[in-house]
Amino acid sequence: MSRKDKAPRGWTKPIVSAISLLALLGVHASAAAPPTDWNPYNPDFREYYGGTGLFWSWEIVRSGDYEIACHVFPPLAEPRGTVFLVHGFLEHTAITVPAVRILVEAGWEVVGIDLPGHGLSSGPRAAIDDFAAYGRAVLAVENSNAWPLPWRGYGHSTGCSALIEAESLAPGRLEAIFFEAPLVRSWGWNASVCGYTLLGWLKPNLPARGGASSRDPAFVRFLETDPLRPQSFPLSWFKALRKFQGQAKGMGPFDSPLTLIQGSADTVVDAAYNIPLLESMFPKHSVQMIPGAYHYLFRDPEAPMAASILAAWARKGATPSD
Repeated sequence: MSRKDKAPRGWTKPIVSAISLLALLGVHASAAAPPTDWNPYNPDFREYYGGTGLFWSWEIVRSGDYEIACHVFPPLAEPRGTVFLVHGFLEHTAITVPAVRILVEAGWEVVGIDLPGHGLSSGPRAAIDDFAAYGRAVLAVENSNAWPLPWRGYGHSTGCSALIEAESLAPGRLEAIFFEAPLVRSWGWNASVCGYTLLGWLKPNLPARGGASSRDPAFVRFLETDPLRPQSFPLSWFKALRKFQGQAKGMGPFDSPLTLIQGSADTVVDAAYNIPLLESMFPKHSVQMIPGAYHYLFRDPEAPMAASILAAWARKGATPSD
């Protein structure tokens, strides 16, 4: 809804709210289907996503019915360990290149995981029946190779949910975890649930939209042309999110220390609900709010602050207080 439009009134408000909120991180996707060689071995791919200069390979790992794209970014010297990196909803590993660079420069081998239905992984675009499939995909990648020890985890938004699912299935593998704007419950949750109840039977898919995800217009335009970004998302994904949100309250506690960063102006995730729950899940935690920042903390005017926190986490020991 543009600023010129009048605010919805009465019973229509939950429907309009749901249309804007359920889309979470998306924008209008106008890009054509990607070329068949659109992958990290294509120099145009690496340049488009800002990966020029990175050593960037990829492979396919089987997880159940899915072929999971696994992106590998080794450091220049002997790695100090491995960070398993998981992107957010409607996205893919290549979107996270700013964080990848920080981790690689700190000496970590980074293994990016395209979730089922995202990026170069197989599956209906953005569709999932159960977030446990995300967790199984993470574990399949972890088990696919003798990745350098110790292991750590990095997640953005839905990627945090995937790491939580993986921890629930196989706890104790990660010596430390870093969450950027984690998703357990989305912003405007009650309106979204109401809208899903009203719309779920009527329209199985909604256009991918956004506007509150980043304060950087250039990045928003970049997303609009991203060949790997879905043009719509299935409401069945929100059904899976509701299931995960209900189950998350019973997960943990986990031993891995958690470092969490969150933008104070994020209207994609419900930070006021998510953070206390995650603090109870991860008794060893450090939470840092970034004033005024939106959902993409590494694509925001406050990105230097986010980068500083991540770099410190990458250089230091596992415990947030180290």
